[in-house]
Amino acid sequence: MRSELMLCILLLVLAAPGRTAPAESAAGAKPAISMELTRTEHGDAMISLAELATEASVPKEARKLYERALKADRKRDRVRALEHAKAAAELVPAYFQAHAAIAVAYLNAGDLDEADRELDVAASLNPQYLPAREIRGLVSFFRGNIQEAVLALEALVKLAPCRDTARYYLARALLKLGDVQRARYHLEIAKILGRDKGWRGFEVTELGTGWAGASFQEETGKSRSLFSPVGGHRRIP
Repeated sequence: MRSELMLCILLLVLAAPGRTAPAESAAGAKPAISMELTRTEHGDAMISLAELATEASVPKEARKLYERALKADRKRDRVRALEHAKAAAELVPAYFQAHAAIAVAYLNAGDLDEADRELDVAASLNPQYLPAREIRGLVSFFRGNIQEAVLALEALVKLAPCRDTARYYLARALLKLGDVQRARYHLEIAKILGRDKGWRGFEVTELGTGWAGASFQEETGKSRSLFSPVGGHRRIP
């Protein structure tokens, strides 16, 4: 764990200027999945040749539409974000990152079938595209296919150890299976990776209060503290 954390921290320091905070839902009710997940990050062990060639192979207009989608998503304008991502994919049907962005939009809207369909397209265009695998794991989690989510997200973090959202949802899935020890491990890493983002998306309602004084009571029937209570965290229903 120590070597894995040190690697992630180093990579985060190097990549810090380009990192952006995942958006929250408009109502502030729960953390939302960010379209930023469609980018391959520093620390991902596998970057496909297709991704490396994207800047050259995708017309400038389509790339601009994709960037506008991510920008609108950061502003919590989900309608416009989806419109821009769809426009990019229509302009260049082989633009797998745009299809993944559309999948994220559908995931946040609760339309898991459409999210899966867009992920199928992204995977057919680029089977090595790690972000699509991460988003698929999140879709499995929200479907309630917890074992499937664990398998997908565990495989993903082995290749991309610094993807904090994957760690967070892997921890939640492991908690649902009663695997407290491994859940705690991934939560601790997710906390470190996400601490500089200025958001509170890693609060775990199943545990009671989130990072500060989180309890395993609801998920496991046990009362156990994860971290020393420091206060200041709001609960997310």
